[in-house]
Amino acid sequence: MGRMGQADVLGVVLAGGRSRRMGRDKAAVAFHDKTLLAAAVQVLRTALDGVCVVGRASQPQWSDPSVLFRPDIRPGLGPIGGIETALVAAAPRACLVIGCDMPALTGWSIEGLLRGRDPTADCTLTRHPVSGEPEPLLAIYEQSCLPVVRRMIDAGDRALRHVPAWCRVAWFDLPAERVGELLNVNRPEDLAGLA
Repeated sequence: MGRMGQADVLGVVLAGGRSRRMGRDKAAVAFHDKTLLAAAVQVLRTALDGVCVVGRASQPQWSDPSVLFRPDIRPGLGPIGGIETALVAAAPRACLVIGCDMPALTGWSIEGLLRGRDPTADCTLTRHPVSGEPEPLLAIYEQSCLPVVRRMIDAGDRALRHVPAWCRVAWFDLPAERVGELLNVNRPEDLAGLA
């Protein structure tokens, strides 16, 4: 598949997690011939020209000058803080957000999400084909979602699965045969199962 050419969407990789269960920084973990972070950047580049990595200020910054690096505005908030940082960095664009720990994700799903985008909603969330639950780290967040994210943070609700209760959501239904692309790796054995 070719690039979607959506200049109003910035691809964002959230890479600021503490990786406690992995035992080391997941972003730097090698998988096949690259790091998990490099693989995530590469999959976003199949569909989008602009890519940004959001992480901890203490992380080694991404070395490719064509990829933005933004440290968390409010460290320690988890993924919701990363999304706040991404939306501020992307303005006035929307953000297509993925985690750095989804090595099975392909350009097919990224492009499907872009095609399913509804810019009149605050976000377009992928719906898990088995559980029906939202997958907030394969989603597009519009700029209208920034005040929503800030209200959630200020209210002490940092759980991204609660986003649908706070804002207008459009859904991208991932086909059941693609469910494996949503796998995220948290432990060394998770990666071993993908090799």
